[in-house]
Amino acid sequence: MWQSDCSTQMKSPYVVFTGYAIIGLTLLILSASVATYLLRLPSKSRATWALIAFFFLVALSGAATILTNSVFGWLDFFAPWQDLFILAGGVALSYFAYNLPRYEPSLEARAVLLLMSVLAFAALLYTISFDYRFLFHWSPELNESDLYYLLLPLEILFVVIIFLRRSVQFSRRATANTNEFEAGSSWRFLIYPQDEEAEVLRNFALALSLAFLPGLQTVASFPSPYSFILSNIGSILAIIAIALVYFNYAPEVNSFMAKLVGITLATVLLIVAVAGSVDVFFAGRMINDIGISGAASAYYLSGIVSRWLLLILVVSVFILLVFPLFFRRILVRPLDNLLGGIQRVNRGDLNTFVPKQFDDEIGSLTDSFNRLTQSLKLSQSQQEELFDRLQTSYAELEERVSDRTRELSAFTDLTMLPSADEELADMLQPALNRIMDINLCEALCIHLLNEDETSMELVAYRNLPDPLVEGLQFIPSSASFIGRIQHNAEPLMTGEQNGCSDLPDELKIPQFQSYLGSPLVAGDQIHGWLSCYRQKEKAFSLGEISLLVALARQMGLIVENQRLRRHIKNIAAVEERRRLARDLHDSVTQLVYSMTLFTRSSQEALQDGDQERLAANLAHLASTSLLALREMRYMLFELQPPVLEAGGLAGAINARLDMVERRVGISAEATVDTMIGSAELERDLYYVAIEALNNSLKHAHADAVSLKITRENGCIRLRIVDNGRGFDLASFPAGMGINNMRKRVENRGGDLRISSSINGGTSIAATIPVTQ
Repeated sequence: MWQSDCSTQMKSPYVVFTGYAIIGLTLLILSASVATYLLRLPSKSRATWALIAFFFLVALSGAATILTNSVFGWLDFFAPWQDLFILAGGVALSYFAYNLPRYEPSLEARAVLLLMSVLAFAALLYTISFDYRFLFHWSPELNESDLYYLLLPLEILFVVIIFLRRSVQFSRRATANTNEFEAGSSWRFLIYPQDEEAEVLRNFALALSLAFLPGLQTVASFPSPYSFILSNIGSILAIIAIALVYFNYAPEVNSFMAKLVGITLATVLLIVAVAGSVDVFFAGRMINDIGISGAASAYYLSGIVSRWLLLILVVSVFILLVFPLFFRRILVRPLDNLLGGIQRVNRGDLNTFVPKQFDDEIGSLTDSFNRLTQSLKLSQSQQEELFDRLQTSYAELEERVSDRTRELSAFTDLTMLPSADEELADMLQPALNRIMDINLCEALCIHLLNEDETSMELVAYRNLPDPLVEGLQFIPSSASFIGRIQHNAEPLMTGEQNGCSDLPDELKIPQFQSYLGSPLVAGDQIHGWLSCYRQKEKAFSLGEISLLVALARQMGLIVENQRLRRHIKNIAAVEERRRLARDLHDSVTQLVYSMTLFTRSSQEALQDGDQERLAANLAHLASTSLLALREMRYMLFELQPPVLEAGGLAGAINARLDMVERRVGISAEATVDTMIGSAELERDLYYVAIEALNNSLKHAHADAVSLKITRENGCIRLRIVDNGRGFDLASFPAGMGINNMRKRVENRGGDLRISSSINGGTSIAATIPVTQ
């Protein structure tokens, strides 16, 4: 409660100030400034609205304090309003406690708010009753009830307990995984809050507890003037602490200027209020010592208070209006410029330059920011240059990898050729052609080890002089050379062939000075030797050596796969013969033997003239022969090629093209009618097409091939055309493959025609008549 120093006689009102007016004006300015700022925030939560109401009510209490201590003769009329506004503010502060950080409706919250509202309403009724008696039934004995003034400290204590309870609740929520709490854990939570909300609520309780300072000085009996200062500034300290706690926590308050101005205003007003109170206190003691009393002393003290009130107003206006301009120019604006520069840099604009306005800490920070920006710009430029180089290198590397991948893929595809009857030399020759096409060497040859590993046989070569080929057909292998390629699968390279003691003399060709040899390796098995030759001025690079070694290993896989394929074929043939023998013995042979028995029995019945037995034997003979025919047809059906069974002729042809031609970079097109005829006809057409495609792949070196099988005018027409190098029909004898093709077509009553010319491609056309 703030009391007046003046008499309570009912007189005509006139203005005279007491020392408590300084406290009232300080409260009014502080609370109104905070409430006005919070009211101007663009977004406000329920808690913020409650705090706005609290500060406005405190400002009204400050105004009532000024009136109570400035209108002589009417001071008691406004006295109860001081506590009434604070009691109403307690309702807003309780609502604030249950809305921080969010609204949490509960039975406890409703009960507390109802109780606080009842206390405020009771205070309002008492205030109205007191003012009614003051106006219409005034007497010198009329004074405020002591019980009324007990409401305010009780309410403050109650609100402090609410804040502390809420703080403990939030700490318990943060440690919800703990089922049991130690004794005294509530005190531990108050000392060490477990989360931000719990700490803020605890700090609000501590801030509001500063309002008990006037009561503390009464209980502790502090000596003058400390007791007088504590009784005056307790409420001011509480209001300042509450505002600082909220400004430090509230997410809505993000203005550095507001916090700076608010702290400055609170600090200055607190100092002025303390200084003014002390000045009034000592002036009052001096007047008492001199013996001046009554109206003269009141007017004298009012003059002192008026000067302090004027100083408070001037200081407040200066801080609220002039300080922002000053701070904005020397502090906020340079910081805003620096922040804007940081935001532009964050968006990627490294050309940002922030001008320095003052040679102070912010100016030094601005210089550091500009130097950092220039350093980042230089680093970005270097990074972009390095990135461009990397991009260029990556593009070159990607192109080289693509070339090498395509080359290695072509050799990988060679190992997947489905023709098991093809000679190994025919399979290796395309590999040599590809090496020559990409200019890895100027001449080369492949030798394979014989079974006893005593010699090597020439199986494929390119660009070797004809007189030397005869001498390269069979090369005796020295023990040192065999040992080298068996125990060391590394390449052999030399620019001076005569200096290599391990290399057989037959492989040393004088006109080629640069040599690279590599074993044909498949796993741990050595199958042969690849020899590559170049002129001296074209030495092998590291990349070319790596590629040729890889290709040699790939050709080693080709040799290994071919040998394994033949071995598997032989095993499969033996197993198939055994299976056919078992099937024939278990089914057809037994049936034929039964037919023999029935035939012999029929002859005997015929000789005996037993017609009935003859008829029965003949019936059994017919039935058994029918079973044998069925068994034979079933076995013939099993021998049909699986690829034709799975996808038909069109699927088999496209599977071949996908597996071979298209995988090695040949443009292949196929058109196959679905209405061809019998399965036997499809099988013959399939083998004719595959033989033609194999010939084109091995000999034509074509990059495009087209295949068309159509049914028209009662005939099946097969046409295969490539754009390869062709050949002279007159001087080129027909091989086994062409003869097989021609025989299959002619067996069907058809005609096979081949047309070709040097560098003019090859065309194979077959016409087979069919019946409906």
